[in-house]
Amino acid sequence: TGFFVFYKPRDIVSGDFYWFGTVNGIQIIAAVDCTGHGVPGALLSTITSAAFDRAMNDPAVKTAGQYLTTIHQLIKNILNLH
Repeated sequence: TGFFVFYKPRDIVSGDFYWFGTVNGIQIIAAVDCTGHGVPGALLSTITSAAFDRAMNDPAVKTAGQYLTTIHQLIKNILNLH
């Protein structure tokens, strides 16, 4: 089975990205739209992608809601938004 993504951002760099991963043998695909275009959007995309990686590799996180909460908390911590 194969797939492809046609990615055509409005600007050279974008706030949109795709995340692919396998968690507990389940393949997960996420299409993510971070706010903004250009460098600010790209920065948020980079931070959010890293948060996805960390959350998906956390064995304590088990449900979709927990993943989203964990990602949200990681982004807040990275941006120092307490």
